[in-house]
Amino acid sequence: MSLTPEDRRWEMLARELPFQQITNLRTQADGWRNGIAAAITILASVALVKGRDEVAQLAIEWRGIIVGVVITGFAALMTSLLLAVRVAQGRPGDKIWDTGDALQEWTGAEVLRGGRMLRWAAYLAAAGQSLLIVSIAVGWLAPSTPSRADSLVLVRTDGDTVCGRLASINYGIVTLETGPAESGRTWMSPTTAVTELAPVDGC
Repeated sequence: MSLTPEDRRWEMLARELPFQQITNLRTQADGWRNGIAAAITILASVALVKGRDEVAQLAIEWRGIIVGVVITGFAALMTSLLLAVRVAQGRPGDKIWDTGDALQEWTGAEVLRGGRMLRWAAYLAAAGQSLLIVSIAVGWLAPSTPSRADSLVLVRTDGDTVCGRLASINYGIVTLETGPAESGRTWMSPTTAVTELAPVDGC
C-alpha cells in the first residue's frame, strides 16, 4: 500500500518526536514555572495588602491556624516552583554526553524524571493555592475577638447591678450602653459608687 504525501509527513514527524522529547519537556516546564511564579506573586500581594489587618482581629487560636495554613501553602508553592525550574533548566552539573548511545540513555532517563517532577509540581501548585484560598476563607469566617468598644462588662454599685457594653470611663464617670447600639440607651454612674466592674461573655 502506497503512502500519500500526507501519510509520509506524519511518519517523518513521528520519527522526529524521540529527538524532541527534552525540548518539549523543557518548554512545558518553562510554562508551568512562569504560571506558578505568577500565582505566588499574586497571592503574596493579596496576603500582604489584606491579610495582616484581618488576621490581627481574630482570636489567637484562629490566628495560629491561619498562619500554619499560609506557611504550608507557600511552602507547597515554592517547592512546586523549584521543581518546575529544575525540569525547565536541567540539573546543575549535568555532563555533556559525547556518544549517541549515552545521549539516548540520558534523554530517556531525564524525560522520565522530568515528567514525574512536573506532575508533582502541578499537584503541589494546586495544593498550595487551595490552602491559601482556605486561609482567606477562614479569615473571613472565623470569629473575631471583641474590640474594647464592644466589651461587655458587669457593673455593681451600692444599689444597682447593670450589664452592657463599656462605652467609656472618663472624668470619674462610668458609661455603659445598655441596649442595642442603634437605641442609644446609656447608663452612667460615678466611679466612686462602683463596687465591682468585671468583663462578662454576655448579658
